[in-house]
Amino acid sequence: MTNRRSLFFVLPLRPLLPLLLLLLSLFTLPSSSAHNVSLQVGQPLSRIAFGSCNRHDLKQELWQHISAFQPQLWIWGGDIIYGDDYFLLTFLRYATSVESMRQKWRAQRQQPDYARFLMTGVSVIGTIDDHDFGKNDAGTEYVDKKATQQLALDFLDEPADSPRRTQDGVYASYTYGPQGRQVRVILLDNRHMMDVVHDDMLGAIFSLFSF
Repeated sequence: MTNRRSLFFVLPLRPLLPLLLLLLSLFTLPSSSAHNVSLQVGQPLSRIAFGSCNRHDLKQELWQHISAFQPQLWIWGGDIIYGDDYFLLTFLRYATSVESMRQKWRAQRQQPDYARFLMTGVSVIGTIDDHDFGKNDAGTEYVDKKATQQLALDFLDEPADSPRRTQDGVYASYTYGPQGRQVRVILLDNRHMMDVVHDDMLGAIFSLFSF
C-alpha cells in the first residue's frame, strides 16, 4: 500500500505529459523566453511537488499531506479544475460558459484546504489541459480559448505584463536557484494549437454530439 505522505505523486500521467519536461540542470540553459523566478534570493530549489486532475467541487484532503512535505515549488500539471460539464454520462462532456468557468476557478482558489496550502508560502506555477482549457479533448477550434487562458493565468497570479498574457498558449519556462545549482522547469501547452483529429469511427460519432 502506498504511504499516505507520497500519495500526491501517484497521479494520472496523461495530463502530466504536457507539463514535464522537468529539466533539472547544473548549468544555465539558453532560452530567451525563460522567466527567472527566485523563491528566495540565492536559495537552491530542492523540494518540488506536482499534481493534476483536480476536482474543484470535491473534497481535497491531500493538501495537508502535500504541505507536510514542505515543497518550495508546486507545479500544476493541468486539469486544475473541471470547467466543462457533462450530460448523463461523464464521457459526454460539453463546453460551458466563460462565466461558469470563472466561478469554478474562484471556487478552487477559495477551497479551504488549498487556501491554507497557499498560506505556507509555497511558489505555484502551472499549465493547463483540456478540462481547464474549457472542453474535453478540445484544441485550436475552441472559441473561448483566449478568455479561458486569462482565467487560468489569473488563478496562477500571472503578472498583467507577462508574455503569457498575449501569446497563444500558457507555455512558459522558469529558472530557479543560484549559478551552479540551477533548476529549469519547462511547461508546455498542448491545447491552444492542437488540431482535432478523429482517427476512428467512435470519435467521429462523438463529434456529432459536441455542443
